Amino acid sequence: MSIRIQKETGPVSRDGRIEVAARPRDRRAESIAALERGIRSRDEVLAIVAHDLRNPLTIIKSSAELLQLTTDEDHRRELVDMIFTSCGRMQSLVGDLLDVARIESGGFTVDRTDVDAADVLEEMRRMFESAAAEKGIRFEVDASGFVPPLYADRSRLIQILANLVSNALRVTDSGTVRLTVEGDRDKARFSVADTGPGIPAAELPHLFDRFWQVRSSRRGGAGLGLAIVKGFVEAHQGTIEVTSEVGAGSSFSFVIPCLRAA
Repeated sequence: MSIRIQKETGPVSRDGRIEVAARPRDRRAESIAALERGIRSRDEVLAIVAHDLRNPLTIIKSSAELLQLTTDEDHRRELVDMIFTSCGRMQSLVGDLLDVARIESGGFTVDRTDVDAADVLEEMRRMFESAAAEKGIRFEVDASGFVPPLYADRSRLIQILANLVSNALRVTDSGTVRLTVEGDRDKARFSVADTGPGIPAAELPHLFDRFWQVRSSRRGGAGLGLAIVKGFVEAHQGTIEVTSEVGAGSSFSFVIPCLRAA
């Protein structure tokens, strides 16, 4: 009696090569690697959130303890202000985490209406003018050209610009941060340029990744801001890009549709 052993192969491709199917062991290895990546990502998120929440929680706890002991009204008001500020930081971080989760799950939507670009830029001027002056930085806002009404979620547009401008002010120690908008056919192009230290070319592809700011040890928060900015811009069917030169500054630009295009 003879036994014939048949070698398992995959289908034959057009050029005559045999395509070998992935072995079950290979698939198991890939699944294990994916699970390990997921665990590392979870641990990273927990570590960053714990770190960013620990500081304001510590301030709230110590301020509340002092508030019970002090009778000086000026000191009490100062402690209450510190508690409110710390609560605001915690709320901001939780809000960022929820926004990222909604963006990545595909559940994030924008409520678009008719928005005046010049009015939005004027709000940005009021929001950041004093902070720039405190650092000795010029904050320039230019909305001189004609821009048709935008089709956008005004609150999310404010959040996009506030994130980009605050980042620019944080990394710029001298010089200028400039916010501009100009009409570009059926779209409006917003730009935030700074004279900060610039970003190394190797980091540019990762700028919009979650938590990249922490991993690269740049100055700033949890590194969620640019990931949220990108998600908000794309929710408007827009695009965002960055150009940068080390020692010469950076420029973030994004486009969103105007009302007539929508």
